[in-house]
Amino acid sequence: MIKTIAFILLIAPGFAGAGPIAGGEAQSARTEAAKKTDVYRTITDELLKDCTGANKTIAVAGFSYSDGRDSRDGGVVAERITTELVKLKKFKVIERKELEKVFEELKLQRSGAINSNSAKEIGKMLGANWVVVGTLTELPDKQLELNTRIVGVESGEILSAASSRIQKDWLDQYRKLLAEQNTAIEKSSKDAQVFYEQGVMYADLREYDNAIASFGIAISIDPTHLKAYFGRGNAYRRKSEWDKGIEDYSKAIAIDPKYAWAYGNRGVSYYDKNEYDKAIEDYSKVIAINPKDAMAYYNRGLTYAVKVEYDKAIENYSKAIAINPKYADAYSNRGIAYAKKGEYDKAFEDFSKAIIIGPKYADAYSNRGTAYFSKGEYDKSIEDFSKAIAIDPKHAKAYSSRGRVYSDKGEYDKAIEDFSKAIAIDPKHAKAYSSRGRVYSDKGEYDKAIEDFSKVIAIDPKNAAAYNDRGAAYANKGEYDEAIKDFSKKITIEPKDAAVYINRGMAYGKKGEHDKAIEDFSKAIAINPKNADAYAFRGVSYYDKGEYDKAIKDSSKAIAIEPKHAGAYYNREKAYRAKGEYGKAAADEEKYRSLSQK
Repeated sequence: MIKTIAFILLIAPGFAGAGPIAGGEAQSARTEAAKKTDVYRTITDELLKDCTGANKTIAVAGFSYSDGRDSRDGGVVAERITTELVKLKKFKVIERKELEKVFEELKLQRSGAINSNSAKEIGKMLGANWVVVGTLTELPDKQLELNTRIVGVESGEILSAASSRIQKDWLDQYRKLLAEQNTAIEKSSKDAQVFYEQGVMYADLREYDNAIASFGIAISIDPTHLKAYFGRGNAYRRKSEWDKGIEDYSKAIAIDPKYAWAYGNRGVSYYDKNEYDKAIEDYSKVIAINPKDAMAYYNRGLTYAVKVEYDKAIENYSKAIAINPKYADAYSNRGIAYAKKGEYDKAFEDFSKAIIIGPKYADAYSNRGTAYFSKGEYDKSIEDFSKAIAIDPKHAKAYSSRGRVYSDKGEYDKAIEDFSKAIAIDPKHAKAYSSRGRVYSDKGEYDKAIEDFSKVIAIDPKNAAAYNDRGAAYANKGEYDEAIKDFSKKITIEPKDAAVYINRGMAYGKKGEHDKAIEDFSKAIAINPKNADAYAFRGVSYYDKGEYDKAIKDSSKAIAIEPKHAGAYYNREKAYRAKGEYGKAAADEEKYRSLSQK
């Protein structure tokens, strides 16, 4: 019998006032109200932990969306933060009415764009010592990510920061406002602004088709309505209609070539379309307009990272951090870039910094967990992924990543449990299906493995690795024709992968189709002349055909490339024995046994 190697499976680790209620319903309502209060109280406590001093005055300037769109959401959140600050009775809190007067004087809109400089100006006009500012980011399930900062008016420095997820539980208020806005439209049907406001409300309700229609009417009335183009572009972007969004952002830019938000969001759209150079160009235009725009540097860093230009990514993240030293996302992503470069000490330092800034920052724990995994520190990796999950029980990536660690530790049942949780949270999580399939293969449960790899392919029909993995599972079941179909499919997607030719060659060999097997092993050698396995397996096929000299030649070539290739010695020994060269056979047998014992 000729010794062969198992089918190749390669895995690469990866690196936000009804009426009275009776009985239990009343208790439930009180519980939900308490939860809501607890979230905002936690945020204010986190913000103020490093802020001390008697007779201080604080103003909550407001919260804007990170994409710069108009919204009433920031005002709602600001009211709730203000309420919690008043409850503390530690500082004098500026009333919202006073803030509105300042906003009007400074011509600040609902989109806010309040940075450290404008916060200083607001604070001075109000006589405040500290100003609370922040950003909102849309998340699924009617959730928002809230990032808050306290800016010292005197210095303009960010004194503290906090991050949390909040529920967008005020949509019923918008329904009432929308009804009022419809009445206003009936009275002023030729006023572009009333339709624009209607579009803003629909966008806040996440009814993007209605928002697009309203913005469109505003544009038809006033073709120079910059904010309507911008709003419609944002709505298209939310619907993943990138080209339409880019078209609207470009029209906004044509109206106002200095409108940084339009460049920024167009850049995001290009990024989502995988047109990274165009994205970088737009982020650079934002920076040229506003050199203190930390988010533009951050986004440009993300794009360079996707292009695997990690030094440029690190440079941009560092500039974002220099502008905003409390920029947890920038620290976390700079840490990823350092980890990709193998500079783990710097990576850990950045992840830990992000965690200090935002102790509830699940992604920072998850990213640090991935770095520990890359270093082989499995227990620390599991600990960090578990912390991410404790903060965010719906963190599918953390479950999937922890599952990979359990898999590498050989704890297959725990791995499968984690991959299954990731899939339950995100049924389109292809990596979780793929990883679970590989664990099933390792356990010899090939039918379950095939089912998982098939789900990966259904999600991503061009996932070459899934075809290879499913082919290996079929081969291990002895279903070689199905295996050959899958290996061939991977070859059409990635024709320069030597390993898949070896796998298909092995399947042909199992079927006794030795010429086809030899052809595939030869293709693998042509792609990678240093692939010892390809020579060793081709030698097996030559042996099976009775071409012993060719078998000996290929086995010798494999040994020259990899002197400790036990299988090649075994194969050559059999070929020598078949030729009656028993002395050479005995020497190879002894070498094979020596290597096998090791």
